[in-house]
Amino acid sequence: MTLAASEEYQQYLDSLKGGLDRAYAFASEARKQGFDPSDEVEIKIAKDVAARVEALVGPPGIAKTIRDMEASGISREDIAFQLAARLAGGEIIKGTPEKLIEQAVRTSVGVLTEGMLVAPTEGISKVKIRPNPDGTNYVSVYFTGPIRSAGGTVAALAVTLADYARRIAKVGDYRATDGEIERYAEEVNVYEARAAHLQYKPPDDDVKWIAKNCPVCIDGDPTEDAEVSVYRDLPRVETNRVRGGIPLVICEGIAQKAAKVYKFAKKFNLGWDWLEKLIKIKRKESTVEIKPDWTYLEGLVAGRPVFAYPSTKGGFRLRYGKSRTNGIMAKNMHPATMVLLDDFIAVGTHMKIERPGKGAILSGCDTLEPPIVKLKNGSVMKVRSTENAKELRPQVETVLFLGDMLVPYGDFLKSNHPLVPGGWCEEWWQEECKAKNAAPKKFESAREAFEFSKNYGVPLHPDYVYFWHDIEPQQLKALASWLSGGTPTINAGEMHMLALQLGPEKEILEELGVEHTVADGKIFVNGNDAHALFSTLGLEFSQDGRISSQKL
Repeated sequence: MTLAASEEYQQYLDSLKGGLDRAYAFASEARKQGFDPSDEVEIKIAKDVAARVEALVGPPGIAKTIRDMEASGISREDIAFQLAARLAGGEIIKGTPEKLIEQAVRTSVGVLTEGMLVAPTEGISKVKIRPNPDGTNYVSVYFTGPIRSAGGTVAALAVTLADYARRIAKVGDYRATDGEIERYAEEVNVYEARAAHLQYKPPDDDVKWIAKNCPVCIDGDPTEDAEVSVYRDLPRVETNRVRGGIPLVICEGIAQKAAKVYKFAKKFNLGWDWLEKLIKIKRKESTVEIKPDWTYLEGLVAGRPVFAYPSTKGGFRLRYGKSRTNGIMAKNMHPATMVLLDDFIAVGTHMKIERPGKGAILSGCDTLEPPIVKLKNGSVMKVRSTENAKELRPQVETVLFLGDMLVPYGDFLKSNHPLVPGGWCEEWWQEECKAKNAAPKKFESAREAFEFSKNYGVPLHPDYVYFWHDIEPQQLKALASWLSGGTPTINAGEMHMLALQLGPEKEILEELGVEHTVADGKIFVNGNDAHALFSTLGLEFSQDGRISSQKL
């Protein structure tokens, strides 16, 4: 395998290879002394993924096939499914259907784990073809604890790969009996209670749904001393002990990664539409309804803070984008938010999130929408820097808005999660301007921003768009009425300040995220925010300070 590299870089690679060869030769001589269980070094040298897969699970010669597929530019998942089909169909090796399917599953999982994990060797103990009560055959894949090293996605895909392979080999599907379905649910509960904690434990109904509909039998060797107490001595279940691989594959695999699994099952026409019931997205004909997902709060550890509940107002606002420090499930938040949360979150902190995926590594990005806080004196303000946050932290009573969380599109793609509506932000506004051939610009005042929108027919700049979706229609009417009773300060035809009487309507300003100060028993809104509120609500002011609401 040739590598395009400079002469200096090639010399560096050659030096690494020479050092490796010397170390390997030294280790081989040491093993020959007979002091170790094996006389040979178990770890084989491999140059790439293809070579690692061949050395780990075989079959011999498969490395060239994998390299040819990689050269064609297809994804690793597609390579895994294509290999499963060719191996199960007897195109690459010959053997019984049972042997072909087992090799197909091991090799394909090896590709997905890049030949670096024990999942395809120790996580899958064996594959058997067994009879259904009606005389047809089905495939049973025996999983063990090390399948966990592959992660939930690969564990679940191992089942879909087995389904794909058994179809190619013309083996029937698994038909679980009522007793076997109940056994799966009981076994998951016993494992969770007496063996090990699961990252995600679905409801019993979901476990039964998977057991009932999965066309491959998810089986396993007994790994725990604990036994089931109700559904024992079933004809097709070889043990009463808990099989540790089963809960891992069903719960942390298929149930938790249902959206990803469905993506590939649909792509290869496996007929796994039953997975839609498990996906936390409710599909209505051509529309997709995004529902709050409470999964990330399950198994909450004492002492760990909850920053926001699912899809709640005031929580992190989704913002699509790529920075230098996000991507591959890493995300950004405003550095001021880190300070305001008592520095609990630092660069590199891992946090469980609602979507996409189940967790994220956090780092800072100071160009995001900053957090909004309410001070002990009642004033509300945006905290635009870490210095400002440190200065204000002793005075903060409530964090009204946590600010943006910057999430790359790729995180949604990787999770096979429908895109969620993002916040209205400057980069979206700039694209709207370009579509109308209007040059984006910075505005000195709210009046200028409104005039720009009217002249070019573009949406209002995000600086003057508040969280209107967070309030109810009756609150909107109450706000307009309250603002009408304010006292504006007019100078040269511009509103420089709006004074308002303290009242329950102040909470509406807080929900909207409108900055204001409280002093001498009154609320003061700066001119730009006041102008934006008036223009949005159809209020007008005259030079003598009178406010009218004729447009309401």
